Amino acid sequence: MSRRLPPATVAALVGAGLAALGTFLTWFRIEIGGVVAPGGSESGWEGRDGRTVLGGAVVALLAAGLVALGRRTELAKVALLVSGCITAVVAVAGIVDASSKAGQVQSQFGIPPGRVVADVGAGLWLVAVAGAVQLAGGLLVRRAAR
Repeated sequence: MSRRLPPATVAALVGAGLAALGTFLTWFRIEIGGVVAPGGSESGWEGRDGRTVLGGAVVALLAAGLVALGRRTELAKVALLVSGCITAVVAVAGIVDASSKAGQVQSQFGIPPGRVVADVGAGLWLVAVAGAVQLAGGLLVRRAAR
């Protein structure tokens, strides 16, 4: 006899998985004249924000376990909402920061405008999606508990 997982559990698991994967992928890349600058590419794991996102993924996994076991406690709801919020805020801050890096490099090193390109990496976009999915999981737990 198979038992379907509640949608909140699925959302929490997917959100946690995307956050964990996104932590180890590229968050930003800087190119100068079409060449990736030395140290111009970084994953989330290489900065403290990646560890924060990974911690949020662990919290989301634990909350998913509570929901899957039928323990739809306030703790599971709050854990998913908080981990989703933190993950989303880290992603938005990272996207804004990565987008402004080209101007910072141009100013700091006197490089002519247009020669420096800063791109947001796939990892940061995954983290943004993960935050939204974790938030959705938290909202689904709330809805299921009513």
